[in-house]
Amino acid sequence: MKWILLVLAVWGVYAYLHVAPRLRAAAVTVAQTKPYTRGEAPKGTALLVVGDSTAYGVGAETPAVSTASRVGDALGASVENYARSGGKTREVLAQLNKAQKEKYDVILIQVGANDIMQFSSSVQTQAELDVALQRAKELSSTVVLLTCGDIGAAPLWPWPVGYLYTYRAQVLREKFMSTAQKYGVHYVDLLTKPDTYSTDPARYYVPDGLHLSGEGYALWAQYIQEMISHADTP
Repeated sequence: MKWILLVLAVWGVYAYLHVAPRLRAAAVTVAQTKPYTRGEAPKGTALLVVGDSTAYGVGAETPAVSTASRVGDALGASVENYARSGGKTREVLAQLNKAQKEKYDVILIQVGANDIMQFSSSVQTQAELDVALQRAKELSSTVVLLTCGDIGAAPLWPWPVGYLYTYRAQVLREKFMSTAQKYGVHYVDLLTKPDTYSTDPARYYVPDGLHLSGEGYALWAQYIQEMISHADTP
């Protein structure tokens, strides 16, 4: 028993030293972030962005290198962004209801990471997503959904915590995919994409070890744009 307690104590110190500075870095990163928005665009197209910190742009060196900006530029669209750092799936409906237009060319929803990390019920989260996607489809015929991919692989987590979050990400992925299919929403399956991020974490993550850098978001934007292009193909 003493050995078990000793091992737990050592692990606790290791986990604290591993996580604490990253959480402090995350607080600074969030405080410095402003979401990307843009007024009416020459093409007259419109993009609505909702979700969590990844949609808000936390980690991007400037708003111009966030996914919202990159996708908006590719579409030549105005950008409304009602995402919130720390946002969960239950908030997406309220964010959608802030929309200023009756219709959008594309709606981008990036959510799910906080539901995973905070151990929200996957069944309840799926129900919340169901309601949100109903509303999103009323606002646009092209809705793109993505969550965080393998969040358990993020450098933030001390061993073996990441394995738990990887499992939870896989569970949520299945529920998000089935709900997206139900409403004809385009799901970007990040869990099937190449694991580029862990090969060079200093490049693709910011110091908090959780949020992506501008280069990390560039990969997401590429996947989103490919999905939109595929959706537009007859």
